[in-house]
Amino acid sequence: MLVQALLVLGSMLTALAIGVDASLYLMQRYQLQHALLDTVRLHTRTHMQPSAFASDLKTQLKRMHLPLVLGWPHSWHAEQHSPNDKDFQHFRDPHLEKQLQWPHLAINNDYQAQQHQQNPASTLFSGRNIFTANTLQLHFYYAYQPYNPVVRALLKGFESWAQHSYTRQLLNQGMLPIKVHISHPYASHPIAWPFQAGLPYHRSKQATHADNPQASMGTHTHLLPPQRDSPPVWNDNEKPHRPPKKDDDSVGFKDYFDGQPSDRNTGTDPAGQKSDGSNPGQSAAADDALNCDHPACCGDLIVQQ
Repeated sequence: MLVQALLVLGSMLTALAIGVDASLYLMQRYQLQHALLDTVRLHTRTHMQPSAFASDLKTQLKRMHLPLVLGWPHSWHAEQHSPNDKDFQHFRDPHLEKQLQWPHLAINNDYQAQQHQQNPASTLFSGRNIFTANTLQLHFYYAYQPYNPVVRALLKGFESWAQHSYTRQLLNQGMLPIKVHISHPYASHPIAWPFQAGLPYHRSKQATHADNPQASMGTHTHLLPPQRDSPPVWNDNEKPHRPPKKDDDSVGFKDYFDGQPSDRNTGTDPAGQKSDGSNPGQSAAADDALNCDHPACCGDLIVQQ
């Protein structure tokens, strides 16, 4: 009887410890999302430089009191999936690169709709375009160490099942990765920063020629137009034309500012005047005055008209 009670008590304590670890895991994941999102929002406005991003991220993690179980910077791993090397090759802007102070490839963040409209061939076969190239997609991994030694021992058995190298490294030490995927648009020109040794921030490699038929043909044409100093001006022929709807009782801007809306059936407003402001009675009298043979009676009307 005592042995059974100890087994039940041990099972309950183990389940309680697993529940506590799960709660702490979710809480740290929530804190990590906030710290990461605040950092990404800041640095997508300043070209997303990896070293500056890591420095501000460390400050945010300290503010959130998140533990660095493997020290800095081995407790995290970041992979930039967009823009990748393939995007920088196809959507780079040489005119913009001459204006920037860094000798790296750059993608123009200005007038993206105009760039896409003027260069419909810029859409790659993989579905990438100027909009996705100006959107940061970051896969972030953070190390979490369970407090229960039983859980840590169990996690070591799942090392062979992991596909990601950083996940295998954590499972080998009895830890779990906290995965956070963030997608945020750039508010500045994306720049292809080079890899920095000792910083676990990586950008996706360039795709093979099989995935990029244009590269296999040896075409290196820059698809983007030069940077504009002023917003694009649309011609009247390029504006979308919307046919008027039938039985539309809406009031136009001209009718609204001129006065009361005009009657579409008779061409006159409720006051008996035409839409141009003239009185139909006065127009008829003016026509009669022009054909009148008695200037003495109609001369005043002619002068008024």
